[in-house]
Amino acid sequence: MNQIYKQEANDSHLLIKIKKIRKIIAFKVDIDTKHLQNTQHIAGMKAFIN
Repeated sequence: MNQIYKQEANDSHLLIKIKKIRKIIAFKVDIDTKHLQNTQHIAGMKAFIN
């Protein structure tokens, strides 16, 4: 009985970790995407000016 409880506790702890990591990755991807869009926008503006 105790062993099963410990396993469930470990599983939920692991799930929390995975969720945190996913949030961090999503956040990084979001920043990278915005950065890329800004870079493309700047490049477009430069091309428009020239």
